[in-house]
Amino acid sequence: MAIVKDAMTIGKILATIITMFNLNSMQENALKSYVKLQQMEWIEKCKSEAEIQQYIISKANEIIKE
Repeated sequence: MAIVKDAMTIGKILATIITMFNLNSMQENALKSYVKLQQMEWIEKCKSEAEIQQYIISKANEIIKE
């Protein structure tokens, strides 16, 4: 997968993952907040789409278990 170079790509990944999980609004907001805080670091460190997808999925699973 390609290296992520902008927040739009991360937003698309996030939207895809949100549809995969049955999140309530609080869980969805927590996941969006996590992504918002991390996205610049991911872009600066030249993370791939696959890596970012795994980070978001891991966080979603963590949020669901809380």
